[in-house]
Amino acid sequence: MAWQELVQTALRGTGQGPAAAPQGDGRLGSVLQGLEGGEPERVLLSQLAVTALWQRAGWTPAPAGGEPPAPCEAETLPVCSPAAASHLAALFTTRYRDLLPEWLGAAAAAGVRVPYRVLPALLDQGRQQRELRPAIRKVMDRRGAWLAAQNPAWSYVVGEGEDDETLWQTGSRETRQVYLERLRAEDRVRARDRIVEAWGAEGARERAAFLAALGTALGPDDEPLLEQALDDRSKEVRTVAADLLSRLPSSALVRRMIERAAPLLSIAGDSLQATLPSECTKEMLRDGIEPKPQWEDKKLGQRGWWLSQMLRTIPPSHWSESWKRPPAQLVEIAVKSDWATLLVEAWSQAALRHRDVEWAWAILNARAEKAFQAGDLSDVLPPDRLEAFVLGAIKANGGVGGKDHNHPVLGLINRCHHPWSAPFTRAVLDAFRRELETAQPHLGYQIGSTLRGLARFIPPELAGEAEQGWPTEAKAWEHASQGESEMIQTLHFRKAMLEAFRDKAG
Repeated sequence: MAWQELVQTALRGTGQGPAAAPQGDGRLGSVLQGLEGGEPERVLLSQLAVTALWQRAGWTPAPAGGEPPAPCEAETLPVCSPAAASHLAALFTTRYRDLLPEWLGAAAAAGVRVPYRVLPALLDQGRQQRELRPAIRKVMDRRGAWLAAQNPAWSYVVGEGEDDETLWQTGSRETRQVYLERLRAEDRVRARDRIVEAWGAEGARERAAFLAALGTALGPDDEPLLEQALDDRSKEVRTVAADLLSRLPSSALVRRMIERAAPLLSIAGDSLQATLPSECTKEMLRDGIEPKPQWEDKKLGQRGWWLSQMLRTIPPSHWSESWKRPPAQLVEIAVKSDWATLLVEAWSQAALRHRDVEWAWAILNARAEKAFQAGDLSDVLPPDRLEAFVLGAIKANGGVGGKDHNHPVLGLINRCHHPWSAPFTRAVLDAFRRELETAQPHLGYQIGSTLRGLARFIPPELAGEAEQGWPTEAKAWEHASQGESEMIQTLHFRKAMLEAFRDKAG
């Protein structure tokens, strides 16, 4: 085929010698041959452009074989209103695409389905964004499941009127993993039994993928299978098993890590001391300890890296309970010790892994002057605590700006991916208004970009308030105004979009 020949020539490079003339069919071949005679690179690019256009111009599908699919059963949900359908269509053709999760959630809450004409685009979106799949299933009803069964690219839609046994026995790895995750949410024991039954007959990639499905509704009764998987011949499988076991605070793996690390840390008064492990044993390797640090962890040294991995696995509450001290006090002592980098980074990862709110709060507040380093740890906080931390960081920083092009609070605000409360919204927008009054132009760009993205989380009913009070005469306003304008437009769009669900069915 001409396209394949041209791609091979491009990969090989025109400098490797003259390429054979692509053997296009009929008129395509004539056009491609007519492009020859100039510079090799220019000829190749021209031939690729023509062939790509030829392929996009149209094709004749092969005749369908076998019996046609059985007709779809009647729908169980009413279609959404015309206004809601219009907003959904706009999400695929405008800059509002990021609002799709909110539309899907509102549709599911209203008990309606999407129009038929949108199903292909929606199923394609679910293929690209795995996190949307549960929401898509709730609003596509029976016709969506029927349509998905006709296209292998939409095989992630499983279990909707399909034979589960057939899916498990003959489906692709991705299809079977999605099926396991869905089954896990419905019957976690049965899903695990499926994995156990198939374990010996599966390849390494399948075993790792299926084992990862246990992450849905992970519990102590999963430990025997995961402990067994630590001895698997595949490192990929062992890594998944160790990660899941480390999320179970009472697992034997966590207890082993505690037994290794406890003698290496000691506290007396306001002094915290650490001793680095002398070796990385076979038992440590089995429990998922990586012997050599990656480049970003090389600052810890090899032995420090071993200790850090132990501490990242242990629930941080173990230390506050064992030493009878609150997290905030321990973090304060650690920050002032010679082991600050190792301890604070390891405890941060442990707090994130075990979703420990109090330890996350203590570490974040210890780093208040470096709020931009909060990273994923801020995701552990519930919305009210996160909002309190951000407002505290704005106050401690004297606003959202900073010196020398360093604007630490902006990054933290951009991590607030939850529906904002009205008081928090007003406080943050007021901070932006104050900052823009005296800000340099470069900060105007950053604030405008932030406002553009935050429109998904601000209550849409505050659109009128959000539009008022901006320092339009300030030097930086010219660079922030476009972002503010798009924020207001998005808020009005969201408000209308959500109001459309008051009329449930069209």
